[in-house]
Amino acid sequence: MATKVMLTNPANGLTKKGYFGFSWTYLFFGWWVPLFRGEISTAILHLVITLFTCGIWQIIFSFFYNKQFMTRALENGYVLNDNEPLMAKARYSLGIANAQPVSKKCPSCGEDVRLTAKLCKHCKSEIAQ
Repeated sequence: MATKVMLTNPANGLTKKGYFGFSWTYLFFGWWVPLFRGEISTAILHLVITLFTCGIWQIIFSFFYNKQFMTRALENGYVLNDNEPLMAKARYSLGIANAQPVSKKCPSCGEDVRLTAKLCKHCKSEIAQ
């Protein structure tokens, strides 16, 4: 099942939905998916390959389409813009490095805490921002 994550282009402020995981939509609708997402050349290529392989391409490519779509969006300047656990899951699924750390060490006990934490959940000491 595909999971939705929001993407934002910092250069122009555009926001759009991205997905990662298996694409049921691509399995059932094939080349129509890139067409409706505004990728006309990709849709034409997928139509030709689908016709050439008698539809087998659609079954196989359902496992890869969302990753391909997200990779193209990220290469075109979009960045993940959602809650941190979902973005971490998306980064892992897409195989990209975690650009920003999600935790830091508590100065008192050395345990990992969230970047936004003001108190350590382990030793209850105050953490300076």
